Amino acid sequence: LRRLLRERLEQSGNAVESATRFALLEERTRLAYDIHDHIGHQATFLTLRAGALALTPGLSEEARQGAAEVQEASRQVMADLRQMLEVLRDGHGRQAMLIGPTSCAEFLG
Repeated sequence: LRRLLRERLEQSGNAVESATRFALLEERTRLAYDIHDHIGHQATFLTLRAGALALTPGLSEEARQGAAEVQEASRQVMADLRQMLEVLRDGHGRQAMLIGPTSCAEFLG
């Protein structure tokens, strides 16, 4: 009876672990799609708009420089988003970081 109970307990533990991994993967996938679809497209639009503004004829040099700075900052946002999406797609090695409390810097590190 003890052996049977231990086997059942082990099976239950394995089932819980599998369900946890699946839920984690599902949530990470949902987050990756949300980030890509919403924030990624907005950052792309901002980058393109700032680039177009910098090319506007008759724009003062100060305004042109400001547009270039906005374009560069939005490119950096896009690079950061790509890095986050890569982390979300990484199913190995970072899972432990997603389970417990962690800072954003540790998560991205």
